[in-house]
Amino acid sequence: MMDLKVDEEEVDSGQPVSIQAFASSSTLHGISHIFSYERLSLKRVVWALCFMGSLALLALVCTNRIQYYFLYPHVTKLDEVAATRLTFPAVTFCNLNEFRFSRVTKNDLYHAGELLALLNNRYEIPDTQTADEKQLEILQDKANFRNFKPKPFNMLEFYDRAGHDIREMLLSCFFRGEQCSPEDFKVVFTRYGKCYTFNAGQDGKPRLITMKGGTGNGLEIMLDIQQDEYLPVWGETDETSFEAGIKVQIHSQDEPPLIDQLGFGVAPGFQTFVSCQEQRLIYLPPPWGDCKATTGDSEFYDTYSITACRIDCETRYLVENCNCRMVHMPGDAPYCTPEHRSMCTERSSSTSPKCLPRPLPRGWQRWAAGGAAWRAADWGTAEGLWPGHGVGPCDGVGLRHSVRPHHGVGPSHGVGPRHDVRPCHSVGPHCPVTAWPPYPKTPGNLGFPPCSPQNSHPGGEKHKESIWAAIGAPTSIRGQV
Repeated sequence: MMDLKVDEEEVDSGQPVSIQAFASSSTLHGISHIFSYERLSLKRVVWALCFMGSLALLALVCTNRIQYYFLYPHVTKLDEVAATRLTFPAVTFCNLNEFRFSRVTKNDLYHAGELLALLNNRYEIPDTQTADEKQLEILQDKANFRNFKPKPFNMLEFYDRAGHDIREMLLSCFFRGEQCSPEDFKVVFTRYGKCYTFNAGQDGKPRLITMKGGTGNGLEIMLDIQQDEYLPVWGETDETSFEAGIKVQIHSQDEPPLIDQLGFGVAPGFQTFVSCQEQRLIYLPPPWGDCKATTGDSEFYDTYSITACRIDCETRYLVENCNCRMVHMPGDAPYCTPEHRSMCTERSSSTSPKCLPRPLPRGWQRWAAGGAAWRAADWGTAEGLWPGHGVGPCDGVGLRHSVRPHHGVGPSHGVGPRHDVRPCHSVGPHCPVTAWPPYPKTPGNLGFPPCSPQNSHPGGEKHKESIWAAIGAPTSIRGQV
């Protein structure tokens, strides 16, 4: 039997030790089986392959871990904080109809008729069978441009004059149980035209505070969407929509609204609850994140936000390429005319660069909103649900709408479809009030006016399409990303 032990005298003499002697005394697993005094055998080959495979796997794992380390991974941490005092967010809403039909003049139709799809490029009314006879008659009279001399036209003035007026839309408003008025809403222009913001925190007005959550501690508004003023729609464009209702966005006062992308639709005929939550995020600086440490110079906004950065980018691009800006864009460049929009603006919007802003590695605030909506179970239930116009909130809850029959068509994009036929009654939240109108009950009549295409209120006033909105006071959540 061969002695595998190393001679102590050989080691002490300083002579090199053989590989077999080193392997036999090494604690590295498998070495002693590979480098042995035995002749080459299958056993030694198998041990050699296993050893090399393990060594390769070790190198692969080490390389992977080193690469992962230089990715600078981080942990996202969220903590929910119960706040006893929170700033109520800004609430912006827009009517899906940008221009009131009665406010569109002959001069407006001459300049913007094609933009609104009311006229074709030959200044003629499109051949359509869906138009209301009365609207079509008025439109034909306005579209008669014989001997007409056009006057100067300004898009901002057109949006402001023809857009829906909050003084006519707002039927009732309460914040934390106290009445509010149209003066508490600030006009703001978005892609939906003339919109209104509650609690904007501008013009010297302080930001409103809420002490606790719940619908009774938030904003409650009842709006008349003035559907009888909606433009006739023969084809959907950027300025017209097939839907009827409003669009709402809940956002910070330091952030401009981007309601066409971040807003949610509210349809008539539904009772809707909206809850919101304040989220404060702290983004990590490089190398743990790709957030910028500094912002680019902006001549439009003092406070950085993703929305502001995007609007800033789109405005600069449009001014550089078209020498004009849209009505909702900041700055002092001239407003784009309808001719500009058809020739340059629409083409530029399809080829504009992607604006991908990054938030700052500091505290950033955003609002998350959620809601639920339902409609009345049957028409009989509707009798005791809907109070007369101008009635205050019912226990601070709900979203009151007058119901427009859908005729088998479901809502589109969160809002109700438009129809020419109007219902003869309305629905809202359960309230101990008398339903309007006070028509006498009979075995075949639930107290609502008889249905007819020309149905109107007593005195000839048209039936109004209304929305009651309740936005609950927020809760707070903070996180580090």
